[in-house]
Amino acid sequence: MAPQTSLPKEGPAPKAATAGAKPAGEEEIEYHGLGALEELVQQYHVPYGKEALMGMADDQYRVHPNHLKAFEEHLSNVSQGLFPTLAKQIKAGIKPAHLLEPYRQVAKSVMQDQNLEPDFIADPKWAHALHGGTHPETGAPTPMPLHDWKTKLQSDPQYGYAGTPMGKESLETLAKSFNQIAGK
Repeated sequence: MAPQTSLPKEGPAPKAATAGAKPAGEEEIEYHGLGALEELVQQYHVPYGKEALMGMADDQYRVHPNHLKAFEEHLSNVSQGLFPTLAKQIKAGIKPAHLLEPYRQVAKSVMQDQNLEPDFIADPKWAHALHGGTHPETGAPTPMPLHDWKTKLQSDPQYGYAGTPMGKESLETLAKSFNQIAGK
């Protein structure tokens, strides 16, 4: 296995050991490091292993700009399949990380956990945010409206809202109201 190094995302290609004049008309190529591939994978929410990413680089862990562009196109196509209800926006150039961020932030707020990182790909309970809505005209699945997502997080026991401080307070308030109505 090749050594794992932290490389810059961009920068000029390393200089050759022997200095020589560049042929006329040839431009210096600005290569990218493995970090650029990793960043794209994160932005498109497509699962990729480090080994696969390293295989796209040359022996100096550099990525040619044309390869980076082609890889981003590939990730865009794959993410459209992973997130079919967001495919139109992804195809228009919006990265899934930006489209998923409001759902992530609502979950962090409701669950009172700023370290929460919902897995919208592998965990169906979190993926529900992306297909739990319904198009009013066609009945096709759509991403949930954010107010519905918040309600889902608070009402569906699989998310554990009842165990949060706000959830416990809501249950106590509900219990007090019930007891007042029941005359206790």
